[in-house]
Amino acid sequence: MLARLADALATELRATLGLRDVTNSAVGGAIAALWAFGYSFSIFALIGLILLVGLAIKNGILLVDRTTRNRALGMPVREALLEAGPARLRPILMTSPTIAVALAPSALRLGEGADLRASLAAAVLGGVISSTALTLFVVPVVYALLEGLALRIGYVARLRAPSPRRAFRRLAPRRAA
Repeated sequence: MLARLADALATELRATLGLRDVTNSAVGGAIAALWAFGYSFSIFALIGLILLVGLAIKNGILLVDRTTRNRALGMPVREALLEAGPARLRPILMTSPTIAVALAPSALRLGEGADLRASLAAAVLGGVISSTALTLFVVPVVYALLEGLALRIGYVARLRAPSPRRAFRRLAPRRAA
């Protein structure tokens, strides 16, 4: 039971570490877009960053979840990633460009009241573009690296661990002759 719990926690940790890079790329893209549009970092831009983190994590979760399911079905890491990428590309490419196109007029200050929303739109626009592009490349690479590292650590741990029979013999009470 403890082994299953440890495996579940390690799997979630690997997925979390892989998704952390998506958030970093999204925030970097948002800051670059604010600079490119000439907007200052305001409370609206901060609200946009909160929205952006959710969008970026969603894209990463789509890839990681499909890859984890493929691994549970017994696929090797490379084939699991190669199947998950095209399978989840469509939902990612349906949402991200839609958001980018919808926010472009606000980011360009077109229309009534666009001055208030311009920094929010620019932050989300830049972050969605950068996180979508990098999600499709960075998440599979980080997932493969972390999975390979986990396999190597597990292999070394199995080499150093005593066999269960010897461990049981040490723990079992000795019989009197």
